[in-house]
Amino acid sequence: MVKMAQPWYMNIPLVDSHGNVGSIYGDPPASYRYTEARLTKFAEEVMLDNVKGSVDFIPNYDYSLQEPCILPCKVPLSLVNGSFGIAVGYAACIPPHNFSEVIAETMKLMKDPDYEVELLPDYPTGGILCNADEVKKAYKENLKNGRIILRSKIIKDKKKNTLTIVEIPYLEYLDKVKETIQTACTDQPDPKDKKHKIPRKIEGVADIEDNSTGGKIELIIKVKKDFDLDLIENQLYTYTDCQTTLNVNFVGVVDENFENYKHVKDILQEWIDFRIDTVKRVAITKIQEKNYRIHIIDGLLIVLDDKNIDKLIQIARNGKDKKSVMDELIKVFKVSEQQAEYIAMLRLYQINHFEISALDDEKSNIQNEIDDLMKYFTDRNKVIKYITDELVILEKKYRFNRRTEIQNLNLDNAKELIIPETDHTLIVTKKYIKKLADAIKIQKRGGKGNSIGKIKDDDTPISIFNVNNKDNILIFTDSGKVYSKKVYEIPICEIQSLGYNMNSILKDEKITNIFPINDAEMKNENIKIVIGTRQNKIKLVSISEFANIFQTGIIATRLNEGDTVIYAQKVDVTKNNSIIACTTDGTTINMRFKTIPDVLRPTFGSNIFDSSIITKDNVIAGIDLIMEDTPYVTFITKKGLGKKVEVGEFPEQIRSGKGRIGIRMKTKDDAVIKVIACPEDCNLSVISNTGVIGMSIKDVSTLLRPAYGNTIKKLNSREFIIDASIV
Repeated sequence: MVKMAQPWYMNIPLVDSHGNVGSIYGDPPASYRYTEARLTKFAEEVMLDNVKGSVDFIPNYDYSLQEPCILPCKVPLSLVNGSFGIAVGYAACIPPHNFSEVIAETMKLMKDPDYEVELLPDYPTGGILCNADEVKKAYKENLKNGRIILRSKIIKDKKKNTLTIVEIPYLEYLDKVKETIQTACTDQPDPKDKKHKIPRKIEGVADIEDNSTGGKIELIIKVKKDFDLDLIENQLYTYTDCQTTLNVNFVGVVDENFENYKHVKDILQEWIDFRIDTVKRVAITKIQEKNYRIHIIDGLLIVLDDKNIDKLIQIARNGKDKKSVMDELIKVFKVSEQQAEYIAMLRLYQINHFEISALDDEKSNIQNEIDDLMKYFTDRNKVIKYITDELVILEKKYRFNRRTEIQNLNLDNAKELIIPETDHTLIVTKKYIKKLADAIKIQKRGGKGNSIGKIKDDDTPISIFNVNNKDNILIFTDSGKVYSKKVYEIPICEIQSLGYNMNSILKDEKITNIFPINDAEMKNENIKIVIGTRQNKIKLVSISEFANIFQTGIIATRLNEGDTVIYAQKVDVTKNNSIIACTTDGTTINMRFKTIPDVLRPTFGSNIFDSSIITKDNVIAGIDLIMEDTPYVTFITKKGLGKKVEVGEFPEQIRSGKGRIGIRMKTKDDAVIKVIACPEDCNLSVISNTGVIGMSIKDVSTLLRPAYGNTIKKLNSREFIIDASIV
């Protein structure tokens, strides 16, 4: 009963309550002893008119009264207000619809039985229906396979940098929606590891302010500066109850049996047939009442005849009681018991007021009415017109505007569509990612370098590269795991800020490699991921193995004890590419791709060099991809030395070869830090433990294989090179 009184549950409430019946904010209703209820005017007019005779009656629970089996509803109320619930093993999920639209479609179907009904849900809470085409198809083809995706209505204010929720999905309460938003915007404790927290799903929410009152909703979400409103809006739809999915299951009761409707047209047709039946039953009841009246009039015409009036008066005066008068009337005038009873109840003054002509006219009029009612059984259009006129009157009286907005969104790519395709520079440290809008400034060889901004004392820069805002970034760690993050999910920051905290993603791991990959590459079966380790292992893995990466990451490769991942990159195996690898002492090998095994993620790799090359002090320093048009291989050492060597000086060898010298070290404490296959015209970013320098690759000397390198970055006594990359 409480549900029937809630305007946020029913399009047109059927119960008028006095007292607390709850609220859309999540407040519970009061106990029944504190409330009163009665039917609304709509319910009385639609369900209680002409109940007698139109439906079957049965005894009530104690057989003291008769009650109707079903109410003769004048409108398809199960579509107008919907129905949600479980009974006797059947679950009904019928969404509510707009009253005027239901009436209009019903009248069209009555006029043309072949008409294809076009209805879409309209919820009392408003919101946005996102998958209109899918719902239309389900309504026409198979309701059991239907689903309805609903979203909150959110107003963006870019000046105030706020998102205001003014409507929520059907069957949701504001307190629940607010709770899911707060949960998504805060770090949650990890039940498996008390020291670690599960990172928040939505970054950038400063505060949530609830100004809702009087049944209206106004939930204001204040967003931090530099965070994208469109992105956070889509994250609200993804991670909170601001977007919900409702299944569709039209279940009704026909002749005391459950019926699963496959088409919305079927349920409307069922109501039309039911309404036609109730109208005819009402007509039968009226015909019976009118025939009874004609029967009474016939009796009156007999006794009021001039020849019989005196006898009637004499019988009335001499009668001792009602029964004696009735018996005498039946005996003298040959009238029926019903006629005799009616006449016996008349007073003498009433008898004098009867006019034979008036009774004849009344009988004639009633007979005309009976003839008109009989047409309901011979002319279907007569019944349809009656129902249509009834519906038109009700529609004018109880119409309301559509509350739910209809849209047809591509939900799979809805988030991507509103994300701008902008290019950014990512500076990656062991603990943070800085997403910059500005490019790295190019300097000449031997320059002092640019600051990479603020970093913590215990943090170290790792890499720098350019990305598109819609790219994925795959984050490989030294432990052999891989994580995924969308670039647009990382907020833009100033170079002097710390950036996005990677501790919210990683668990006691160090980032060893990060690279971008777009959606087209993720779907390309020719794209593989090549993974190399410090202890001389390498393998290829299909990109499809990385299609679904959990928030907690997945295993990219298995590792031997003490081994770590130092390289991972995407490659196109259809192209004539190769892999170059270099040890810390400068030994280099250029391997054919055909010799690298293509295996699954949770497996070990195969040897890069012959096992005799790798020792405790001589391990793999760097690995890179040589493209068909790659002219040079660049070597960078710990002491700031570097050089370019033409690729032709490294002929391809089979995997597990002994390689050849790529660069010599000037001092014993120097070592190769990175080997990079680079194009003829590109920019090189070299990262030390204190700063980064950007330079053109043309400023790096081209030398022969056995030569030493030249200075590419001036280092102080405490400074050393830790990484380098192509920008």
